[in-house]
Amino acid sequence: MQAVSIPSPLPYLAQIPDPREPLRTQHQWQDLLLICLMAVGSGRHNILAIRQWVKDHRAFLLNQVGIRTRLNQRKPPSTASFGF
Repeated sequence: MQAVSIPSPLPYLAQIPDPREPLRTQHQWQDLLLICLMAVGSGRHNILAIRQWVKDHRAFLLNQVGIRTRLNQRKPPSTASFGF
């Protein structure tokens, strides 16, 4: 069986306008959307469940996905970050 390459959703997520105030944000908009996409794909369907998914997958998000703050700190988004 041949491996199938799945295209990255990041170019599509980057096209979605960010409604947040720029000076009050820590994480890139497309990173938050990507986390939501992964969490919902894992069966999480509300903000608290998504936040728990982020806590449970912290190492994966920081090490494999490369989630960083705008200041390049290795820090996952807080619950408030998903308040949009």
